Amino acid sequence: MPLDRVLARLRQRITPTRRAAFLACFIAGYLIHLFAFTNIIPNSDGLSRVFDPQQMTVSGRWFLHYASFLNDFTQMPALIGFFSMVFLALAAAGVVTALNLHSRALSAFAGVLMAAFPCLGYTFLYMFTASAYCLAILLAVLAVCLVKKGGWLRTLTGVVLLALAMGIYQAYAAVAVALSLLVGTAAFTTAAQSGNGYLPRQVQPDPALTVTALDPTVVTIPDFDWTGGRGSYEAEILIRWMSAYGQQFYALPEGHPWKAGDVWVVPNVFYGRGNGILGGAGEKDGTDLNVVDLTGKNRYAGTWVTLAIKPAGGIQAVEPLFQGGVPRGTEAFADYVLLQYHVQLICEAGDGQWRHRFSSPSWNTLPPGDPETWTAEQLALWESNLPWGMSMNMEDDTAASRQKAGEDWAESYANHFLTAPNNGNPLKADDVRVGSVTLLSQTADTLSFRVELAFRPIWGTEGAMAFCTLQYGADACALGTGELEGYVTLTLPLTMKRDTDRTSPWIWWTGVRPD
Repeated sequence: MPLDRVLARLRQRITPTRRAAFLACFIAGYLIHLFAFTNIIPNSDGLSRVFDPQQMTVSGRWFLHYASFLNDFTQMPALIGFFSMVFLALAAAGVVTALNLHSRALSAFAGVLMAAFPCLGYTFLYMFTASAYCLAILLAVLAVCLVKKGGWLRTLTGVVLLALAMGIYQAYAAVAVALSLLVGTAAFTTAAQSGNGYLPRQVQPDPALTVTALDPTVVTIPDFDWTGGRGSYEAEILIRWMSAYGQQFYALPEGHPWKAGDVWVVPNVFYGRGNGILGGAGEKDGTDLNVVDLTGKNRYAGTWVTLAIKPAGGIQAVEPLFQGGVPRGTEAFADYVLLQYHVQLICEAGDGQWRHRFSSPSWNTLPPGDPETWTAEQLALWESNLPWGMSMNMEDDTAASRQKAGEDWAESYANHFLTAPNNGNPLKADDVRVGSVTLLSQTADTLSFRVELAFRPIWGTEGAMAFCTLQYGADACALGTGELEGYVTLTLPLTMKRDTDRTSPWIWWTGVRPD
């Protein structure tokens, strides 16, 4: 991958809140501590350590020697001050990430607070260790961020980073402890406000509701005030909407296989795999979209949410609907069918109601059979797993960003082949490759690309070729040759429109489904 694309992707990962925290801390730190960086303030320790290798292993500070190497073990206030503020500003960005702050003003305030904290001024009286101590703060913050993110490798790395921080000075273990308490308190507050959204939430039946078939398009929920973070707000929107949809399972007529005796919403929007009952289902994390109230703008919320359904007729009632086995829960949910949906909702400007935009189940209850017998409903079900209307956000409107919009769309579209329903779906793939993405033409608000993809279907190429030919036309589909033998190749025309309904400062480009 070219260096400019690597840097562009890296820049895109630096959120506005992280940038605000970093710059605020760095600038405020220089303004507050400039006198210390441009003078030598002598004290008894400083006078004896104009040059000192910082061998403090006897005091338990075994890593201080290596951390002080950056300033060559010499007391140079200007250089040490620069390194100190870089490390501290990076730590401020890490704190903002750990606390999941979404306000740039709050993030900048957090950065200023870290730069102006009284003990930091005291640290700069011992200038010969200041950069190493600021590095210890950064290592402690990174340790908390990695452990919060989860996974054994990240947790182990976090433990190592905290050990290094304590090897510089044991007191900086308190930074990790304090930040961990703040993270835990924020998580507890969010969970309490959302009705303990980390846990499954039982859906209560509506005695007045009667339906003959499941229909997500008629489900709406009113908007509501929310004082928590944007991620928890989006989660609550999806949980409430899914709860309203789950009531339809109770209301189905007797004898219907999906007639339910019990329904739960499993909100895997929080930390994805952390709910512990999915038993292999529900492996998708939520996606944070534009849910914040913006006057005159449409708002969107979308993620993966799982319904746990206990059929009134037992598991055997729905077994004929599945090819390859019924997705079931574990332990207390062993008698439940787990149906994971990818849902996207929209609250149009001035409407005040969250409505269905699109949804697709990850568990295909209709086996493919002979392609000639596929119904429009089946085709729509599979097609919904390959959404054209994905939006890509760019920081600017340069030629490179326009090209990147098409490339990002192609990668996202290709990833859907991996997440397609696994119960007989001919498009389910175990390997996907993105070929060339060529920008053919462009206007001020329209981009036209040619996108080349290749995927290897787990059920073989015959069914996948039949489906692709039916969906995209014979000219768009081909069997791969050479190193792509066993693959189906796709050449797609992609049109992207500039979406002016989305919030600035991003430039949004949205794919348009072809006729």
